[in-house]
Amino acid sequence: MKRFIEFDLLRGVLLLMMVVDHSPSSLRLLTDQPFGFFTTAECFVFVSAFLAGLIFSKRVEKLGFEAARSSSISRAGRIYRAHLFTVGFAFVLGSLFLTELPGIKNLLDHYLINPWAAIGGSVALLFRPPLMDILPTLTAAILLTSQMK
Repeated sequence: MKRFIEFDLLRGVLLLMMVVDHSPSSLRLLTDQPFGFFTTAECFVFVSAFLAGLIFSKRVEKLGFEAARSSSISRAGRIYRAHLFTVGFAFVLGSLFLTELPGIKNLLDHYLINPWAAIGGSVALLFRPPLMDILPTLTAAILLTSQMK
C-alpha cells in the first residue's frame, strides 16, 4: 500500500501539538482543543486508527486474516513496550528528581503513595497516570479489535 504523506504529516503536526499541550507553555492557548470539542490526542488516535484500518484491510485482502491479526498483535506489543518505557521513565525521573514540583506530585500521586501497586497497575494497563493514558488505551483497543473476525 502506498503511503499517504498527507496523513503522516497530519499525524506529525498533531504529535507536535500534543507536546505543546503537555508543556507549561503559553502556546497551549493555540493548541488546546483546536478542533472544537476534540483534543489533539483524540484526533491523533482517530487518524492513526483510520490508517491502521486501511493497512489492516489491505493485509487481509493480500495475506489473509491471520497474517493481519499477527501484524496487529505485533503492533500492540510495540506500543505496549513504549508505554512501559514511558511510564518507567516518568516514575524514575519523577520519584528521584522532581518530587518537589507540584505538577509532578499531581501526575504521579498514586505512584508516590504506593509505588509497587502503581508499577503493577501500569504493567497490567490498569494504572494510567494523567497525560500518559493514550498508549495503554491504544494497546487495549488494538488487542481487542484484533480478536474480532
